[in-house]
Amino acid sequence: MSLLITTTIYWIFYAYRLFKFCYNWIIFKCYHNSYRLLSINYTYNSFCEKTLSLNTKNFTTYQNYLQFIQFNTHYLKRIYTLDDIKNFNSCNDKNTLLSNPNIMSVSLIHDDNDYEIDIKNFIVTDNILLDKPFLQWYMFKYYAIKGVDDYFIIIIDNDVKMHNLNPNNYIYLLKDKFIIKTI
Repeated sequence: MSLLITTTIYWIFYAYRLFKFCYNWIIFKCYHNSYRLLSINYTYNSFCEKTLSLNTKNFTTYQNYLQFIQFNTHYLKRIYTLDDIKNFNSCNDKNTLLSNPNIMSVSLIHDDNDYEIDIKNFIVTDNILLDKPFLQWYMFKYYAIKGVDDYFIIIIDNDVKMHNLNPNNYIYLLKDKFIIKTI
């Protein structure tokens, strides 16, 4: 009887491992290095995120991000026109899109509270970050805070230099650095 139980447990264990391997393989094949268009609309004091087809031409009322997966990390690149999608599709090596802006930390101070902004999924070349629409969406999505209008941002780079941003500033990511711009 114990041999029967041992053999059954053995087969269940290896069947589970086989199932887990097949599941992970299917997930990897379906989602590895894929991309989709994520559209964010701010209406009626709430945010609506939806996936659009990549051939959509409505870029007027939405804040659009092209979400792509590279080495099991989701990246979001803001897009403005259909040409941005065409340029993305024409790029053969998606690794060239990734930026190394040398940013150690980003903190947002709002109503005497300090919030950490994690930009690791947004470090894509030619991306615009930390502007008002981005922060309103980010704060609502990750902290459930609406109406972030009066804030102050502190960026610490890898050289331990502090950069201060107000609501009129944003950063533009290049391949190996970032530039602080004013609206």
